[in-house]
Amino acid sequence: MASRYTTIERVGVNAIEAIFLNEFKWIFREQPIVDMGIDAHVEVVDEQGPTGKLLGVQIKTGASHFHETPNAFTYYLDETHYRYWMNHSLPVLLIGHLPEQNLSIWQYIDQQSVAQTKKGWKVTLPKTNSLADTQARYRIEKIVVAKTPNGKLTKLLLDRELMKFLHEGNKINIHTEEWHNKSLGRGPFKVLLIKDGAEDVVREWKAYYTYPLEELIARAFPWADAENDPEFYTENFDDSVFAVYSQGWLDSHRLYPYEVYSGEVGAYRINLTLNKTGRAFLDLSDYFDS
Repeated sequence: MASRYTTIERVGVNAIEAIFLNEFKWIFREQPIVDMGIDAHVEVVDEQGPTGKLLGVQIKTGASHFHETPNAFTYYLDETHYRYWMNHSLPVLLIGHLPEQNLSIWQYIDQQSVAQTKKGWKVTLPKTNSLADTQARYRIEKIVVAKTPNGKLTKLLLDRELMKFLHEGNKINIHTEEWHNKSLGRGPFKVLLIKDGAEDVVREWKAYYTYPLEELIARAFPWADAENDPEFYTENFDDSVFAVYSQGWLDSHRLYPYEVYSGEVGAYRINLTLNKTGRAFLDLSDYFDS
């Protein structure tokens, strides 16, 4: 069986992540779990922060995935992918990254953009639909807002399996880092599922933010309470933290780093537990499933 991982696909994922992160200023959450049709979730961010309005992104890298015409690239897909994208709970973008032409183009997947062929389906990505275009963010945001009338509910639905994992008695950690001396916060985020001593990274993304880490965690995981992982901090807390923070400051904050690198970057290991919102949502979703 061929491996899902290839160097060329990583080039595409990294390039598209950079556009959403640096140009759009949105949150790009790669989905490392093998997924037949979604490489990442992207969350719209406005002046108030993350909005809960998301889209699914499938990235295809290299001209070999497409048939090129003077004005567009065409991507052919089978019945399985067609039904998966059409029935997805998020609006879906197909993005073609053409490193040979220094071009990243996109198309929103819906009944108008997908046409049936004798053997399956096809999607046309106009060359004018460039992610580098100054109107791209505005056009894509209009689609996301129109197709996700309740962003908060969508966020809860996407995180239901994480809530169930906690409810079953397992553990979820968030590993992140924070630049303390920057006016614009930034850091990588990893969501780790911990069961029977084994850790699996199930989500990973980078974020810029202008509000405290505690608020960022609350916005990203409204269904959970957050605290430093006591077991991890007992084993890994480093005195480098005291070069930046006093004991009094640590005592007055729920979240603080277990180590500070070069006096600049704090490393955090945060434990999530279900709050009343998470427990209520699980009860409600069980009711709808019954």
